[in-house]
Amino acid sequence: MSHIEGSEGQQPPEQRVPPVEIGIKPFADAGIIFEQAEDGRLILKTTGEITIAILPSKQAAESPVKAAETPTRGLIAESTPPPVTEPHSGSDKPSWERSLKDGEELPESENEKFQVTGNVARIGRYRVTKKTNTKIADLVLASHPDKSTTEYWRIRGFNDEALKIREQIEVGQQGIEATIYGPKYWRGRKKTQDGWEETVVKGYHAGFLKIPRTKQQKPPQE
Repeated sequence: MSHIEGSEGQQPPEQRVPPVEIGIKPFADAGIIFEQAEDGRLILKTTGEITIAILPSKQAAESPVKAAETPTRGLIAESTPPPVTEPHSGSDKPSWERSLKDGEELPESENEKFQVTGNVARIGRYRVTKKTNTKIADLVLASHPDKSTTEYWRIRGFNDEALKIREQIEVGQQGIEATIYGPKYWRGRKKTQDGWEETVVKGYHAGFLKIPRTKQQKPPQE
């Protein structure tokens, strides 16, 4: 017999819902690291979006995050990027990535100039093309147009700018000044439960990246 069944005439205790809900959505290539401090605290480290919802008092608690939006990644995020993997929700976001439907053409790229200053939220992989020997590297900058807003910019650098990303930039670095052009659209792919999924990415090409002098001595990577 359960406790409720054996307590005739008593109402089951009212379920209390925490007044604050915190949602964490890591970037596609960001790992989630759990560490335990000496004082026993459990520390979570990752890069991505954090949503904090404060529920009004005396209001039925309903999570502002739908089940379909809840991250389902493991301790190591699957490979893609950013910067940010976000559902495509309109032109208000500087960058996004969404699924590419069969037979769908990429949107037409533009060449508008933008000046962005931000912090490094993610660094993508560095690679060199076989046919043209072009160096390519990706990063995501997080800028703050106001205190309550964070914008993520996917930036792809080529040759000299790709080498800057590889050799002089690291995650968490602040004050990166970027002259970029776009928006540009390119094909990507991300890991899903059923395998790999083709995507379309909205980002920008790096014209010039200005790095604070204190961070320009990073040793080259092998």
